[in-house]
Amino acid sequence: MKQWIVLALRNILRSPARTLVTVLTVAMGTAALLLALGYIIATFQAIKFQTIFSGTGHLQIADEREFSSTPSHPLEFGLTPALRQSVDGVIGAQSASIVPLIDFSGLISTGEQTLIFSGLAVDPAIETQLYRAAKPIVRGTGLAMNQDKPYSIVLGAELARRLKVDIGGSVTVISAMSRGGYNAMDFEVVGLTSTNVPAVDLRYVSVPIQAAQELIGSDRIDRLVVFLEDEKAGTSLQARLKDSQLPVVSRTWLELSPFYRQIYTMYRAQFLFMGSVVALVVFLAVLNVMAIIVTERTREIGTLRALGIPAPVVRLVIAFEGGVLSLAGVLVGGLVAGAFSLLTRHIVIMMPPPPGYSSGYPLTVLWSWWGFLAVGSFMVAVGVLAAAFASRRAARMNIIMALGRG
Repeated sequence: MKQWIVLALRNILRSPARTLVTVLTVAMGTAALLLALGYIIATFQAIKFQTIFSGTGHLQIADEREFSSTPSHPLEFGLTPALRQSVDGVIGAQSASIVPLIDFSGLISTGEQTLIFSGLAVDPAIETQLYRAAKPIVRGTGLAMNQDKPYSIVLGAELARRLKVDIGGSVTVISAMSRGGYNAMDFEVVGLTSTNVPAVDLRYVSVPIQAAQELIGSDRIDRLVVFLEDEKAGTSLQARLKDSQLPVVSRTWLELSPFYRQIYTMYRAQFLFMGSVVALVVFLAVLNVMAIIVTERTREIGTLRALGIPAPVVRLVIAFEGGVLSLAGVLVGGLVAGAFSLLTRHIVIMMPPPPGYSSGYPLTVLWSWWGFLAVGSFMVAVGVLAAAFASRRAARMNIIMALGRG
């Protein structure tokens, strides 16, 4: 076996120029797939982190109707203080934190300007845990820094600009009450935030949860957002919650994020299409090289056959040559992709803003060893397949005619 491997390696080195072109073709295909895969992985991780730590959490717990129906009035399906306490007892130490939330909407006015808002009421003491990845304060301070002001409010930057209000200004918030009718309360603007999405910033407000309950006229909350220390504990937590027979259900961040699932489906389709195109290019490149090699080595193949070497062994040697060429290209392509991945960690390359966003984001390409092994194995398999396809001619070759070729 060793002599056949040596023979295959020598045959590859016979034509350095042709070998170099083939290796570079495989390398470019490998690097393209690895870079695309690294970008997709980085995108998925960023979207996941953004989703979880921009208010969704790892889990959300609420009345089942909260996830499936539209309430006729605020907090219609809300959790009572007693039920919330029971849920807290079931969750226990498995969670990093439990954040109560209230969704509410209505009108916000300065007296001269009145606009529609859609806001969240949060506990100021744990506000930063909810928005670890989004909604940074661009001016002023957040609710957590103003716990001594029970009627403080944080506005989206675009909403504040339209209302022509600044830090320290006063706004009136009008919202429907849980038992019917409307209520209005004055709030002091303590901070301006930006989600990088102008459409969201135009409607966003955040107030202390006690103030929202007073405005709505109820001591309930819409849902509990759970942040886990270990994400794997979510499954057991959901099972415990189900076994407790409490009148609540839980939903994971993935169930609450159709955008993530849509992005995953789209990128998967794009990567499969790109992989198919690259595989075709590599297949044709290796096939072309190996077909030329078989043609040029007709007398050599005929001699091997005349010496009693079986046709399958000859085909195996040619297929091995294709595999070695592909493997060399995979290693070179892996080095290029790894170097670029390392470069993106030290040099900021800004990408243009996605649709609907107001600013770009730094390009990140992650390195994945399992991705390298998968892509590398795929490319080598394509190279071996192309070489095996080209070697069919050698197996069918007439020994006498092959020896007679000059």
